[in-house]
Amino acid sequence: MKSHHQNQARINRLSVAAVLVLTLALLAGCSNTAMVAGLVSVPQGNAVAATTEQQAPIGDIDPGVLRVGVSRLEITPLRSAMMGGYGVYVGSIETCRWSQGVHDPLYATAMYIGLDDQRLLLISLDLVGLAGPDQDEIKAAIAQRWPIAPDQVIISSTHTHHSPDTMGLWGTLLPPRTGRDEGYMLYMKSQAVQAAGLAFESRRPAQLSYGVGELAEPHWNHYQTQVDDAPIDHTLTVLQAADFEGRPIVTVLNWGCHPTCENGDNLLVSSDWVGSYYAIMRRRDVGIPMFINGSIGASIQPSEPWREQNVGDERQSQGFVWADAVGRAVAQRTIAVLAKLEPLSVDAIKVESAPVTVTMDNRILGLAKGLGLMPFDLPPMHEQFQTKVTLARIGELWLATVPGELSPQIGMTIREAVGGKAQIICGLSQDYLGYIIDVEQYEDPIYRYEKMLCVGPDIADGLIAAHSALAAELQ
Repeated sequence: MKSHHQNQARINRLSVAAVLVLTLALLAGCSNTAMVAGLVSVPQGNAVAATTEQQAPIGDIDPGVLRVGVSRLEITPLRSAMMGGYGVYVGSIETCRWSQGVHDPLYATAMYIGLDDQRLLLISLDLVGLAGPDQDEIKAAIAQRWPIAPDQVIISSTHTHHSPDTMGLWGTLLPPRTGRDEGYMLYMKSQAVQAAGLAFESRRPAQLSYGVGELAEPHWNHYQTQVDDAPIDHTLTVLQAADFEGRPIVTVLNWGCHPTCENGDNLLVSSDWVGSYYAIMRRRDVGIPMFINGSIGASIQPSEPWREQNVGDERQSQGFVWADAVGRAVAQRTIAVLAKLEPLSVDAIKVESAPVTVTMDNRILGLAKGLGLMPFDLPPMHEQFQTKVTLARIGELWLATVPGELSPQIGMTIREAVGGKAQIICGLSQDYLGYIIDVEQYEDPIYRYEKMLCVGPDIADGLIAAHSALAAELQ
């Protein structure tokens, strides 16, 4: 079996031609989406009786009273699927990484927070990633059925490498074929919409509390052996909602680490260490556990030195031994933070989004467009396009979204820019544009892999500026 270092080295040796075809596969996958009407009309019991967890509403809804609801539905594939996250495949579609069973379920977890007409809906998906157009469909379908505007919804992916290929990236490179199963995409989106609706309908009077700690040992910056002071953010933030009798409704965890303990040899659907964390927390009195991944780019992975000390070598760590160990460590630290929660006073729930203008500086994408191979519009080299970020304020707690795998020093700058008592950095949220690195990293050959899958060097500064401006508006 290859270690993460070996896997990274193999990927870094890919030819430009291979990366070009890989990018085309991604873009082709992102263009095939289901109709919003279909998402609205698909019943909750689509194909199988999905596992549902929902908190029932209690009492009347009074003006000026904070309300919280939560729901969790399975999005585990119903049949064998091409999994995303690892591998480069050519030739027959049979050479791809097809799932051969399920180790632990994948979930769409939705949390609704409302104060009169001020609303915020968080959706966490146990997926490798989800493109903006796919997210827009989910949001539009929610808005058709419930009084939650698309701009009041934040959708994040946990980035497990053992979920179906929702990006189209892990089909075959030659010939280029998407790894997306549009039947699964419709099922997953429909479950996400239903989870959102159930969260809204289960809203009840609630109180919020929060805690901030650190967890360093189980994760590391993969480049720390090559880069002095390689950035990493150890911040572990917890947000909990409880009813007026103190019974927890939902516990949200924000921490940054790839869910990649299991390597590419694994053929079981799983959320990796996140699944172990879920299982442990469900045995505690925390309501429904929810996870939002943080700054994981360039390149925050489960720590190999920690694994060697606590589990063994890579061969010994597979079969979810390492994943279970990381999940336990994260759960233990989360439980310690829960013991010291502080009340969160909520005077308002404010949510604003802003466009971020990015210069297209990726020659691989430029070549693809020049050859007429792009399945959707993208500007030529050195021209601009837009993505977006969302900033939400719940009292003195802030949630800041970033549309990809964010390098940690950028996330820490955003924390400082928005301020408040605590921040949740929502990685892989509202869009997915690959790696987000700063100008210095973009020019550093050590980060050549991240550069190949980064749209351009100005995206980091654009994200920081947008969040700084939004924070000034939402104060």
